[in-house]
Amino acid sequence: MPRLSPQKNAACGNTLTQALSFNGNVIQWDANAPTAALVNTPIQGRQAAWLNDWTLIFESSQSGSARLYTYDTRTGLCAQVSSSGADRLYAGGDVWAAWTATGGSRDSKGRTHASYTVAGVDDKDGTVLVILNAATTTGVGYLLTSDATAADVTIISYDILEAGSAIRNGVIVYRANGVLTRYVIATDRFSTTNVPVIFYHNDGNWIVGRHLHGLELVVFEFGRVYGYRVSSEVTNFNADFRVDDDGTITVVSARTDAEDARALRRYTITQTEPLVYLFSDQNKTTLLAPGTEPLDAGQNVAGSDIITVGRNPAGSEQGFAQVIASTAWYGTSGGRDLRAAWQYGVTAVAAATTNTASEEVTVKNSNGNTYSSGRTAYGTTPVSVRPAPTTSESTPLWELTWVANATTYSRVTLNANLAPTTLIANATLTFNTTGLLDLYANGDPIATTTHESEWYGYVKIRWATTRGDWTIGQDASPTCTTDRLIAWNSATRKAYVVWNGKTTGPSRLALDYDTAGAVLPVVTPAYRTFAIRFDQFLPLTQEALQTSKTPGQNSTPVVLPTVGTPDAPYTALTKQPQITAATVDKVAAKATLPSISFVPAVVSPTTAKTATVSGTALQKDTRVFRKPQTIPPTSTVLAAIPTDGKTDPTSIAATIFGSGSGETMDENPPTYNPQYPYNTVLIESEAGHLIEVDDTPNAERVHIYHRAGSHIEMCPDGGVKYKATKNRQDMTMGDHDLRVSGDCNIVVDGGHTIHVRNGEFIIEAKEDASINVKGQLKITADAIEMKAAKSIFLNSPKVDIGGISPGGAPMMSLPGGVTINEKWPGPDVTLVPTVKLPISATGLAKLTKSLEVKDTRFDSAQALNSTYKTATATAADLISTDVKTNQSALVAKTQPDITTALITAAKKQPPVASASIIAAAVAKALKEDSLDPVGEPIIPTLEEQPGQLPLSNPKLYRAETVIAADNEGTLAAAFVKLRGRTFDSPEDVGDTESYSAHINLCTELGDITQQSKAAAGTLLLSDATAPDKEPRPAFAFSLPVTATVTCTANSKIITGQNTTFTEDLDIGQTIVVNDTKAVIAAVPSDTELVLADPWSSSTQTGELKVYRLRPMQEFFGKYTYTDQNPLGFSGLRLKDLIVNFTSPVIEVPQIKASALGSAGPGGSSTTSTTSTGDTTASGTANTASTSPSVGGNPSNGGGGGDLNQPNSEPFN
Repeated sequence: MPRLSPQKNAACGNTLTQALSFNGNVIQWDANAPTAALVNTPIQGRQAAWLNDWTLIFESSQSGSARLYTYDTRTGLCAQVSSSGADRLYAGGDVWAAWTATGGSRDSKGRTHASYTVAGVDDKDGTVLVILNAATTTGVGYLLTSDATAADVTIISYDILEAGSAIRNGVIVYRANGVLTRYVIATDRFSTTNVPVIFYHNDGNWIVGRHLHGLELVVFEFGRVYGYRVSSEVTNFNADFRVDDDGTITVVSARTDAEDARALRRYTITQTEPLVYLFSDQNKTTLLAPGTEPLDAGQNVAGSDIITVGRNPAGSEQGFAQVIASTAWYGTSGGRDLRAAWQYGVTAVAAATTNTASEEVTVKNSNGNTYSSGRTAYGTTPVSVRPAPTTSESTPLWELTWVANATTYSRVTLNANLAPTTLIANATLTFNTTGLLDLYANGDPIATTTHESEWYGYVKIRWATTRGDWTIGQDASPTCTTDRLIAWNSATRKAYVVWNGKTTGPSRLALDYDTAGAVLPVVTPAYRTFAIRFDQFLPLTQEALQTSKTPGQNSTPVVLPTVGTPDAPYTALTKQPQITAATVDKVAAKATLPSISFVPAVVSPTTAKTATVSGTALQKDTRVFRKPQTIPPTSTVLAAIPTDGKTDPTSIAATIFGSGSGETMDENPPTYNPQYPYNTVLIESEAGHLIEVDDTPNAERVHIYHRAGSHIEMCPDGGVKYKATKNRQDMTMGDHDLRVSGDCNIVVDGGHTIHVRNGEFIIEAKEDASINVKGQLKITADAIEMKAAKSIFLNSPKVDIGGISPGGAPMMSLPGGVTINEKWPGPDVTLVPTVKLPISATGLAKLTKSLEVKDTRFDSAQALNSTYKTATATAADLISTDVKTNQSALVAKTQPDITTALITAAKKQPPVASASIIAAAVAKALKEDSLDPVGEPIIPTLEEQPGQLPLSNPKLYRAETVIAADNEGTLAAAFVKLRGRTFDSPEDVGDTESYSAHINLCTELGDITQQSKAAAGTLLLSDATAPDKEPRPAFAFSLPVTATVTCTANSKIITGQNTTFTEDLDIGQTIVVNDTKAVIAAVPSDTELVLADPWSSSTQTGELKVYRLRPMQEFFGKYTYTDQNPLGFSGLRLKDLIVNFTSPVIEVPQIKASALGSAGPGGSSTTSTTSTGDTTASGTANTASTSPSVGGNPSNGGGGGDLNQPNSEPFN
């Protein structure tokens, strides 16, 4: 094929006698030509591929033998890179890979394999795409550049490939099972499409190919039903293409299959061209059926099966589903109703061969051995083969079972060479003529006559086959009106449509096991040779089943799109719809394009098909319901309402649904107004949940709906409506910003609480702020500060200040309790309030004394008076007349000074304590001597109440001896490791006391030493392993409403009576019924639980209890703890953790447990015989015959193990 480089240079050359070309120009040998005579002559070769952006690699035999060479398009230099040729050659990312029919595969990394062939090389990173079996074109895998050998291949499937496979940009595309399959390496995920094209190449998710129904060369994106028509010419061979980052698509092809240099064609698609509908047919006016199943199911074969290869019995390896066809093992007519199995790298296929008239039971294996039983098979689907229960890798054994007659089956054990190791044993069981469906896990046959149709959940399945949680078969539900193959998952309780087609016998099921542990079903319809993977299944809800809908199938003819001439039906070669990518949805509606959701025909209410389902048809686990929905008045309905000409229909809608004004906030009217085909229901579940994307003009919306009525609706104007019909919880582990450009209205019918646990609570308003409360407005804080730039206005008939305790008298009341300050008479009367402090008599005496201030006003007068007294007392004793005279003058002068000082002091205000001193003294008195009305201290004596320890799970803190005593000794190390991860630091916990308690417990248990407890942290080793789960809580409690349930032996389903499981239980919790424990895997409804494992005890009824931590509210008012109380199972006492522990003081008002609510805990078949005629080993082992090598080789790891117990939940 023409190969296009990442730089969009094209190389052509398809035969060894043809000249190679580069962008249409023939290239020539340089001095490194194989022979001197070839220098400057055209290079003749084939398989040209791009090793990198500028280097071509090709095969040429001009030297006399086929060899591989490179050609540098920049310099023209040639070089030999391999002395062997290639029947297939691919390159990219500086890696080349080749294959020859005689030598197998090889590549430039030195990796070889005799059975592999190569199918492509990713020019992004050099990943090599390989087909695991070149002879049968079976199996797909890839080799990364880091893989050392071919044995390191990553296998992705064992599909039998059809024409076309490629890899580019990390995406593998190949055709198998009648559909195109895409596998993305980065995500390890498959997807399929049945677009009718011959696949040429892919570029990531884009595909180029030739349309099979008239559009010819097209390009399209995988999964889309529209694409671009590159050319209507029928002579475009072997196309390749590239998609640029800007969306430009470059396509090259050849006019002839020989790829002559002059035959190169180049096309450019800008993605502004009209789109074409890929499921059109130039010969028909109706659509093909776009979907994921094959458009052509092909011819029936005598027998087919699908098995899991790569996964050994009881193994855990990766496993792949592989189709086994009778034509590959027993020829075109042999191998009736074959069954197959795999173990330890070998496939065994058993059949009632038609090569002899007696339909002899025969087994062949992939090592070329054959076992002929000499016995005749009876009835339909009469044989089965599986790994024997005692098989091992060293001694592989097979167990062959077949129906011998209407009441007997036979069995024999075979070794690795298919030689019998036991006599043929016979056992009795009633089969009639319908044979056996499968084997139970214990090997007993499942007779078709007694298990032909059985109920699984809400679907009834005919010819059921079960593997793991999956069961498949023909839909036999009473309301099913079409032939289809369906699947049921017992874990999720959901059904799926596998294939819309009729089967005339049991279909086959195998499981894929990927590296991530996912288990996915793969199905082969009866007597077909294609496989259908889980990504091709279509959900089948109970509503769809009850209303006879068929997902994935058009039940009415749909006229193809027309443009301009509506009366002329569109065909690909006469009228192409002018639809671009930007307007596809709007134009599609005008052109009557079909909806891709495949809406079935609407049955008239008067027809028999809509008759009420009879009571007998409504079997167990079948529910008939109508999806709840609100259908608002459309614009047409509103326009039809008579008005006075002044009323806007919008206001009518507001009247119906509420306007949202006033003190209430009514719900906005829905914007639901879909028009076909714009509204797409992406998901519609069994229970009635749905997701809609509506592109109706002027009514565009996105709608997520829960069956209970909760929904999210994104409206045409960009508005978003959230509605929760019950509780709603928003949790943000980091910051949470809320920006409202307009007004913000919050209407709460009940209470409204805001808790700010850490940090400030700030309310800012650039304009006025109002708080309107009809009842009491209470503000409680450690300190309240009120500031006003102008004034603070209190408008009330009475203002009380104080009154610390409930019922206590206020300290001050205005205007009552006010006196006139008598010391300041005058025109401005000062009102002094009377303050009443709730302080004891002793406290008041202490407060009075602390507020006493020394009066120093008369100190000056007293000093003068002392001087005067001294003078008068000593004057008579004076001897000197002069001195006596001076002293008398001093006395005379002092008397008026004393008078003046007394008058001055009397005019001064008596000294009082300052405001700060008074505040401090009153605060001290209130703290130390305040009493409530009953004489108890108002303020607790403790500085801080002790916090509650949030160490919620006492079982985590147990000594090794206690763990061993509980038979959990192996968990001791895990608990030590988990305890080490419980707290990192006080800052992480935000609670120093909890962190200290944790450290003390770990020290007591010996996790850390007393010396290292306070040591600074040092990072020794990063522990990247996943931590173990916390131990199950110690006790099981009854549900809020006692739950009586029924548990069925070996079933995963528990049913309850008048229970509310969706509110009371959660996934992962451990429950107990009558001392038998189980883990919840799903909670589908209020009366049904799905367990992780089948119920391990007998069928029984009893009370269900759940292991959980007891809610804190259950402890209020019930228990009193002292410092001697033990802590859980640790053997420690409360005193061991908090040395200075003091019982907490209960604040006033006391909290009553009844006000908080409490919920107390609860209390704790056939008979086997040996044929008398089989006295010697029956059957022969023939090692001369050959059979296909199917199922991979031992180096790929193990597989098999696909025979598990079938239907474990029959309808009763």
